[in-house]
Amino acid sequence: MRDQTPWIEFHAGVRENSKIGVLASSLQIPYAHAVGLMGCLWASPHAINHDGNLTGCTDAFIAGLAKWEGSINGFVGYLKAAKLLDADLRLHDYSLHGTKMLRDARARKDKWKAAHPPKKKKR
Repeated sequence: MRDQTPWIEFHAGVRENSKIGVLASSLQIPYAHAVGLMGCLWASPHAINHDGNLTGCTDAFIAGLAKWEGSINGFVGYLKAAKLLDADLRLHDYSLHGTKMLRDARARKDKWKAAHPPKKKKR
């Protein structure tokens, strides 16, 4: 059976996103690495299950969600400075984009279930 977890949809705009550029500059990493960090953070089960709300999470936990392997010191601050994470530790605009991701994932799951009804057991 295929994995039924939601997946992130990247659009062409992510290639030139100024916020991700700020994050890359702040962390002194390549732009593509910053895109990957944000993809991991956006798609993390914690972010998905909490509607992008990371309130109460430690900096180390947030860095772990993003799969950041560098120094944890400053990582969350850089996310905030880049306006990718709001001051209240909510992923910026997750309510707009994250809920779309969940709706799309549920629609794909429903479509798959409709196309593959459970087989009746023989008695």
